[in-house]
Amino acid sequence: MGAALLLMLVTGLFLAGWVTVMSTRSIQVSWLEDALSRRIALENSRMLSWETVMEHAFEPDDDFAGQTALLTGGKEGGLSTNGGWKDLNLYVNLDTPETLKTDFPYNPSGLRPGPSFMNRQTFLKPPALEKVDSFFAHNFLKSHCPILNGDLITIYKKPANYAGELNVHNNAMSFNVYGRVVVRHPPSLFVQTTSKVTLPIQSKSLYIQSYDAAARYPIVGTTLDGKVLLPSNMPVVPSSTGPQSQASPSLFEGELNVVHNKDYPDNSLWNKMVEEAYDNIEVFTKSRSQTDPWYMVQYSGDAKPRVLPPSYPSGYDNLFRTLYINVANPSLKHLRISNNGSAMDQIVFVGQTTAAEYEAAGALSPVIILLENTGSKWAKNIAFEHDNNRRIILGVKDEYSLTSKKKEQPHQMDLSWAGSPILGQDTRWRMTFINEGHAVFVGLPDNTVRVINWIGGVMTNWSFWRDIKTAPRAERLIFRSDGSMPTLPIVGLSYATLLPRDVWLEAFFLPDPPPP
Repeated sequence: MGAALLLMLVTGLFLAGWVTVMSTRSIQVSWLEDALSRRIALENSRMLSWETVMEHAFEPDDDFAGQTALLTGGKEGGLSTNGGWKDLNLYVNLDTPETLKTDFPYNPSGLRPGPSFMNRQTFLKPPALEKVDSFFAHNFLKSHCPILNGDLITIYKKPANYAGELNVHNNAMSFNVYGRVVVRHPPSLFVQTTSKVTLPIQSKSLYIQSYDAAARYPIVGTTLDGKVLLPSNMPVVPSSTGPQSQASPSLFEGELNVVHNKDYPDNSLWNKMVEEAYDNIEVFTKSRSQTDPWYMVQYSGDAKPRVLPPSYPSGYDNLFRTLYINVANPSLKHLRISNNGSAMDQIVFVGQTTAAEYEAAGALSPVIILLENTGSKWAKNIAFEHDNNRRIILGVKDEYSLTSKKKEQPHQMDLSWAGSPILGQDTRWRMTFINEGHAVFVGLPDNTVRVINWIGGVMTNWSFWRDIKTAPRAERLIFRSDGSMPTLPIVGLSYATLLPRDVWLEAFFLPDPPPP
C-alpha cells in the first residue's frame, strides 16, 4: 500500500512538472512567434522603404504627398511617409553638407567619398500597426558631379545603336590620372573576340560600378608606376544621371545623356542655361570683332588656320571656318552651338598668356559651352590655345550618329593643344569635358617635352584615347582634380551647381530598442 501511494505521489509530481514545462514552453513559443513576427515586420518595412525610394525618388518631380501609410500585403510591416515629399527633384539644388546641424545618422563622406548635395526623407512606423516596433528609415538622396568627387575619368554605357566596342584601350597611348577611373558598363568594352581588357590609363584606382557576378568581363587597370591595377572591391552603390527618355526611363544602366536631354531637362546642360544669359550660335558670321567674347574667321586658299588641326588639310573643304572663344573675357556668356555642317569646322578656345591673366581667370564665373552636331558634317577639331584657369564645362553631342539607324561609326573629333605655356613646358587647362557619341582622339604637341595638365575630368559614353604617335611617356598628359589647383573665390554660381550630377541613395534603418 505504501509503495503504491509513493508511486502515485511521484507520478503526480512528474505530471505536474510536465504540465508546467509544457505551459512554459507554449508561452515561450508564443513570445518567439511574436518576436519573429515583429522581426519580419521590421525587415519588410526596411525593404519597403528602400523600394519606395528607388521607385519614386529618382524620376524628377515625382509626388508622394498625401500618402500617410504604405502597407505590405497584410499587416506584417509598413511605413508612414511622415508628410511625404512633393515634386522632389534630385537634379537641381538641394542642401549641401555645410548647412547641416548634426552628423548623425548622416555620414558626411558616405558610401562615396567627398561632399554632395542632399535631400533627406524619413519614414516612420504607421500608427495603426500595433505589432510593429517603432523605427526611423532615413533615406539620404545624394547628388554630385562624379568629377568633383575624384572620378576623373568616367566611362559610361555605349550608345545602343553601336555594335562595336567602346575603345579606351586598343591602339591607345597611356596617360596619368591622379584620381579614379570608373567603368559603368563593362560589356561596352567587349566584343565577341575580347577575352580581357587591360586599360592603359595609369591611375590611382579603378572602380567597376556594374557588378559582374560571373566575371565574364575581366577588366584591369594600370597603376601610376606601370603595374597591374586590380579594380576596387568596395560595395557598389547604384547611381543614375537621370531618366533617358519618356518612353524608357532607364535609371541604373550606366547611360549618359546630360548634354541635351529633351525629355528630362533637369540634369541637362542645355537646359541649365535657361535661367542664365547665353548666346545661340547656329550660322557662320564674320561680323564680330576679335576682341569680342567669341568671333568667327573663314580661311581659304593659301590662308591657313591659325591653329592647324591634325592632318590638315586632309579631310577638310577648301573653305575652312573657325570659331574662336576668348575664355578669359568677362563678358563671355554660356554658348549653345548647333552645328549642322554649315557653321564651322573648328573651335579654338583662346586662353591666357600671362600669370596675372591666368590668376584673374580663376575668379571668373564658370561657363557652359555646348556643341551639338546635328548633320552629316561636323566640327572635327577642338583646339586649346595657351593656358586656362577659368572653369569651363564643355559638352559635345553627336546627335546625327546617335540617332542614325545605319549603325555607322561615330564621327571622330580631334582634341589638340597649341600656343606657349606660361610656365616652362607645362600647359595647364581647366575644364570638364562631356562627350556623347563622338570618337574622341586626343593629340598632343609635336614637342615631346611639352606636358598637358588637364585640371578637371572626362565623362564619356564613346571612345576616348590618346594618339599612339605622341611619344611613349604617360606623364605627357596628366589629369588632376579641380580641387588640387586652388584659385581665387568664384564670382557667380558655383561650379558644382552648373555641372551634371549622378544621384544615389544611402539608407539608414534604425529600429527603436525595446523599453527597459
